[in-house]
Amino acid sequence: MITFFALTPFIILLVLMVVLEKPAYISAPITFFITLILSIYIWQMDAQWILGSFVRSFSVTIEIMLIIFGAIFLLFALRSVGVFKPIEMMFQKVSTDSRIQAVIIGWFFVSFIEGIAGFGTPAMLAAPILIALGFPIVLSVVITLIGDSVAVTFGAVGVPITIGIAEGVGDTFPVAVSALVVGETASLIHMLLSPIIPFILILMVGINLGISFRKNLQLWPFALVSGLLFTIPSYLVAKFLTPEFPSIIGALVGGGIMIFLLRRGLFQPKECYSYKKETLEETLSSNENGFSTKQIFKSLLPYILIIVLLLLTRLETFGFSEKLKSISFSIPDILNLPTSHELSILYSPGTIFIAVVFLGLFVGYINFTQFRNSFQKSVYKIGLPFIGLLFVLAIVQIMIFSGNNLSGYESMPMELAGSLTDLGSAWPFLAPFVGVLGSFISGSSTVSNLLFSTLQGTTAIATGLNVVLILALQAVGSSIGNMVAIHNIIAAQSAVGLSGKEGAILRKTLPTVLLYSTLAGIIGLVLSFFIF
Repeated sequence: MITFFALTPFIILLVLMVVLEKPAYISAPITFFITLILSIYIWQMDAQWILGSFVRSFSVTIEIMLIIFGAIFLLFALRSVGVFKPIEMMFQKVSTDSRIQAVIIGWFFVSFIEGIAGFGTPAMLAAPILIALGFPIVLSVVITLIGDSVAVTFGAVGVPITIGIAEGVGDTFPVAVSALVVGETASLIHMLLSPIIPFILILMVGINLGISFRKNLQLWPFALVSGLLFTIPSYLVAKFLTPEFPSIIGALVGGGIMIFLLRRGLFQPKECYSYKKETLEETLSSNENGFSTKQIFKSLLPYILIIVLLLLTRLETFGFSEKLKSISFSIPDILNLPTSHELSILYSPGTIFIAVVFLGLFVGYINFTQFRNSFQKSVYKIGLPFIGLLFVLAIVQIMIFSGNNLSGYESMPMELAGSLTDLGSAWPFLAPFVGVLGSFISGSSTVSNLLFSTLQGTTAIATGLNVVLILALQAVGSSIGNMVAIHNIIAAQSAVGLSGKEGAILRKTLPTVLLYSTLAGIIGLVLSFFIF
């Protein structure tokens, strides 16, 4: 019965958002109050812990809203100065086929940004580019969310592995568990599944354009090579170097090679399908007559600045990351409870987005009127996302802290995951789904790994399974769960001016999550029987 109660918030949230199509700013508060009732009457949480959970959720909301505001502000600023047309032309010179564009941007570019920054940033940066190329707004968000998956395993400079797995495991197990080996094994599993995400992106765009499955299937070599070009370098870096850089190097190397191949005519379909009704010759001609190389570079400059600033502030080699993190606002011991939250404002990706707009103002890239109008529009846009995000995070915090109670129950997530541990040898199949659950709950692969690594490892030992394999499956699941993390969905759609489409987006990303997790689980079973 307790498992049913622990599952209730998810059921309510999914029914409201997916079935009844209620936006997050309506669904989340309703689900929050139901979760609140469960925490009081079933888990018997102390009122101080409940209030502390809400205070912490408010603090985390401010942190995420800074990123959302920065992304929206940047988007409006870029629109106001008309930078997207040259970018559109640049990508159409690579290929005029929208299916190929979706993979280049939604797979390689998104994975690169995930490797640097993570935390919802990739979708916010990539979705506007797809929209500029003529993609429908909701589809643009869905593509970037689905593409922002495999790379999440090593996203934000390896944090899900170096902190999520390493800190989640701690000194729990009598065997040495190396985060590097866990990352290597997770990367191997992704490599075996490498064509899936690119081919799903191709299918989604193809179906939206009304292209038959047979014609979409003609691009399977492109999907296969795109998958391998990212996952092979990623695996080699994870195996021989460090868990910090697999996503960054995989995206740079793979994306660079694929663009080189496409520019030489390889993998280009015989018949192109595009949201922009132009042939390649017309695109090249219009580019020659309308936009110089200098203009294209100027349009790319904001993105170049973002990438440079993210690299400078994320890579410890440059020495800026710790200095920026040290300038922060913190709430230690919230309400005298053993929990806290720290907001490093200067380290936030949102601050970098805002800084790029300010740089444009000072160098004359954007005038003051455009700057002011963009700022005002951005402030107006964040109201409803703030409400939805606040209550989603409040649900998360109460669930996580529900282990502090008088009932003797574990926390809601642990009760849910623990109810599956009696399945013994079938656990390798289920392990990725636990990782997905953690990301769906918390909105973070890192937090999912922190939450469930101990449970996964303990279950592996109790059932005689290989600890490294099970933790790797946890890491794989938590990265794939990024597609259905509610606050990522809220952030991504808000960055392109959408509101209330969470249910529609979730319906489109959930099948991919279930497919990928199922296949990862099957691979886990095979590896556990024959190798591990």
